[in-house]
Amino acid sequence: MKTKAATVTGVFSSLQETESVLNRLKEEGIRHSDVSCLIPERILPLDEILPKDQVSKAAAEAAYSGLKWTDRVGEVYLPGMGHFIGSGPIKAATLHTAKSDEGIVGTLTHMGVEVKHAEKCKRALAEGKILLTVHVHDDDMKRKAERIFLALKVA
Repeated sequence: MKTKAATVTGVFSSLQETESVLNRLKEEGIRHSDVSCLIPERILPLDEILPKDQVSKAAAEAAYSGLKWTDRVGEVYLPGMGHFIGSGPIKAATLHTAKSDEGIVGTLTHMGVEVKHAEKCKRALAEGKILLTVHVHDDDMKRKAERIFLALKVA
């Protein structure tokens, strides 16, 4: 059944949980271009995920294979919240909303998340938690993403 495009969100406490979810999304056939991630830089420094030397690059590929699977991994600055490692559609969207003073709540609402839930996600990020989103195109994809998030104990 076709449904209006929406965004499913999940908040995680650790990189290990996040990697597990990302790997499961990949296994279930979710497209990498539909998955976004925001990780506070104090949890995962940018130079650890995007190192300059070849030895460190190989280690980062192995340690963060789920995150590396997502699109456009790089630094994101959220005004008033600081630096994050970001990927996917949310990374691109934050570039536009950062200029308009809408912040992460505005970014998430533009992606189809209800304002009240977007505010909850903002609080979780401020507490140092990790945010994953999946842009879903139909009911089956939505149920699949929600099932994965719930099965892996989303905070």
